[in-house]
Amino acid sequence: MKKILIFDGHPSIRRLLAEEFAAEGHVTMSVSKAEFVKESVERFDPDLIILDLFSRGEILWIFWGN
Repeated sequence: MKKILIFDGHPSIRRLLAEEFAAEGHVTMSVSKAEFVKESVERFDPDLIILDLFSRGEILWIFWGN
C-alpha cells in the first residue's frame, strides 16, 4: 500500500485517479490548488505525487525549499 498525493485542477480527474488507486489498495489525498501542495506533502508524506503541470491553461511549476 502506497500513499499517493494527486494534484489536479479538475475534480473529475482527481476523483477518477483516487478511485482507481483506492481500488488497488492505495491511500490517496487530492489537492485542487497549487497553494496547498507543499502543506499536503508535509502533512501526508506521500510515496508518490501526481502533478497536473498544465494548470489553468499555462505550465505551472511548484517550487519550495527547506
